[in-house]
Amino acid sequence: MTEFMDSYGVWLVTGALFGFGLLGCLLPVMPGHLLILTGVVCYRVMEGATAGIEWWSFAILILLMASSQVFEIMSGSMGAKWFGGSKWGAWGAFVGGVVGMFF
Repeated sequence: MTEFMDSYGVWLVTGALFGFGLLGCLLPVMPGHLLILTGVVCYRVMEGATAGIEWWSFAILILLMASSQVFEIMSGSMGAKWFGGSKWGAWGAFVGGVVGMFF
C-alpha cells in the first residue's frame, strides 16, 4: 500500500506543479516557469537517481527559465514605451519587473 501511495504521491505533486506552471504561463500573477522548474526539481528529489533527469537537463531548464524571465521583464518595459509611455515610464516598468521578482 505504501509503494502504491508513494508512486501516486510523486505524480500528484509533479502534475500539480506542472499544471499550476502551465496556468502561470497564461496568467500574469503566477510565476509559471518557476513552478515548472520546481516541479522538475521535486520529481528528481522524490524519485532519486532513477528519475532519468540528469544535470544537463537542469542546466537547460534553468537557462530557459532565466531567458523567459528576461523576456518577460523586457517586454513589459518595451510595451510601456510602445503604447505611449515616456522613457521614464519604460524604466519604471523595467525596475518594477526586477523588484517584483522578489515579492
